Amino acid sequence: MDDYTFNSLQGTLLKRTSEWFEEVDGPQLVVWDIDAVTRPSFVEAWGRLLELKHYGPSGRGYGWVSHSAGKTG
Repeated sequence: MDDYTFNSLQGTLLKRTSEWFEEVDGPQLVVWDIDAVTRPSFVEAWGRLLELKHYGPSGRGYGWVSHSAGKTG
């Protein structure tokens, strides 16, 4: 996913987001592990994003930087 996100046309456009959007303080997305049949709701995702914003990365959610930094290869 890193390769697609940062080393493709997608990555080129991501580098230009400051041209189109105002800067947002804090995390803008939250990631957490789910099983194949779970479909999180918007309300659950919003709650986890707020937890990440207020308390930092945890087992309930982490951001892109936390996920990428934990890679081992």
